[in-house]
Amino acid sequence: MNYGATEAEEIPEFKELLHILSNWREEILNYFDYRITNGFVEGKSNRIKTIKRMAYGYRNLDNFRLRILATNPKSVRSQFHTC
Repeated sequence: MNYGATEAEEIPEFKELLHILSNWREEILNYFDYRITNGFVEGKSNRIKTIKRMAYGYRNLDNFRLRILATNPKSVRSQFHTC
């Protein structure tokens, strides 16, 4: 069965997908030109949120910072060293 564009646009999920793709078109196409993503930052953010959930909140922000630094490889830690 061959679906035409008009038939596909009648499916609500597909219509929403087309809207999302049109909104993010430039960003999606930029990936193919530059091959850069924010995956590294998203991974760090996820790791910090996981530590925060496991600890049920640190009372001392220095201990929280040390825990975050302790879970990162040494090569990455040097990029975030602020002292």
